[in-house]
Formats: sequence, structure tokens, C-alpha cells
Amino acid sequence: EIPFGKAEVKRRGEDITVVATHLMLHRSLEAADELQKEGINVEVIDPRTLVPLDINTVVESVRKTGNLVVVHESPQTGGWAGEIIASVFEILGSSCRVKRVATHDVPIPYAPVLEDYAVPGKECIKAEIKNILS
Repeated sequence: EIPFGKAEVKRRGEDITVVATHLMLHRSLEAADELQKEGINVEVIDPRTLVPLDINTVVESVRKTGNLVVVHESPQTGGWAGEIIASVFEILGSSCRVKRVATHDVPIPYAPVLEDYAVPGKECIKAEIKNILS
């Protein structure tokens, strides 16, 4: 059973908070493992439910790391990443750096090579994490 409204910290870290679900959660965990070898400690949170959303777990993590990356497979425009970022900003103000990593605002292509371009992969997630930390 998964409790509604209770996020799970899948990986502890001090440098940056990543919030992701489903396939992007797995890709984010892989990216975090690889970045650990470079000395970047990524905290990865699975919100598990978006309504209700456990924003407190996310805020506490961002308060610790000062950085937030939200990764989702949905298109960037209108996606839930914006809601999480807005909620964090309402609580913490502009004291943190944030980034959305999402599918391009296009219909999902059928061809695998085009889908790989449109949907965020592990390397894209790693690059955006490094970007926000630089």
C-alpha cells in the first residue's frame, strides 16, 4: 500500500533535490548514482501522489540543498513540475535555484530516435543537474 499524500525520499543527498515520478524517477536515480562518482550528492524524492501532494517533504529537502530540479515525462507547458516549483517558491521565496526537466512541447513521436530526443533521458537529467550547480 502506498499512503496518499506522503512522499518518499528514495535517495539522500546534500547538493540538490530532484523530484520525479514513474520512468523519470528511475532515470533520475541512475543519473544520481553516476553523479555520485563525480562528487555530486543528489537527493531524489518520489512524491508518489500529486493530489494530495506532500510539499513539506520537498520543501524540507530544498531548504537543505538550496537547489531543485523537477523531472517529468509530460510536456513542460502545463505539467505538474510548475506546480511543485510554484509551491516551493510560495514557501521558501527565491532562496533556491530551480529547473524543470520535461518533454519538449511536441506530440510524442512514434520513431524511437525522435522519442529519445523529445523525452528527457538520463544524460539530459545529469546535464541539467550540473547546470544548476554551476
